[in-house]
Amino acid sequence: MKIINKFSREEEIANALSHGLGIPLSVIALVFLSVKGVKSGNSLSAVGFISFGVSLFIMYTMSTLYHSLRPGRAKRVFERLDHCSIYILIAGTYTPFCFTLLKGKAGWILFGFQWGLALIGIIFKSIWIDRWVAAATAVYAAMGWSIIFVIQTLLASIAYGGFLLLLIGGILYTLGIIFFALPLFKYHHGVWHFFVLGGSITHFFCVYLYL
Repeated sequence: MKIINKFSREEEIANALSHGLGIPLSVIALVFLSVKGVKSGNSLSAVGFISFGVSLFIMYTMSTLYHSLRPGRAKRVFERLDHCSIYILIAGTYTPFCFTLLKGKAGWILFGFQWGLALIGIIFKSIWIDRWVAAATAVYAAMGWSIIFVIQTLLASIAYGGFLLLLIGGILYTLGIIFFALPLFKYHHGVWHFFVLGGSITHFFCVYLYL
């Protein structure tokens, strides 16, 4: 099988550096979230906070490694891991909301929905990395905005500032999908990475300050 690099060398450097910034930031986030989880005194809340931090670290690490490698078999393996880690990040972001804010039946249903779709997405991407890209991207968006199904419970449980941060983060991720899916110009993928960073940072402050 002929291996084709999807980006130029210069683009890959930009791609690796842009998400490489997320690795130390995700480590810092994981430390703060772990401390918050322990201080909460609730095991489920702690799992939620730590899951979010771990998912951030996994996604930024896999993305950086993928874009850092030269074209070859290893790069193809990490491309799959990179795409799979997006599902992990989305589900991981939802987990503290499910276990801390929503709780009860609604929280468990949303938790199962998120991680169920994440598992399906991971299996799909592990086998068919280059097929049905539009459908896979639509699943990312659907997972991200499934919060609308529990919007009333959410609004009743979170302060306005927290909701605003959650909304801004979702908008940043969604706008970034445009640059992820469409090669509009050179370095478009790097632009997508900065939208992801913005969404992650915004959601971190939402979770850390308001949950």
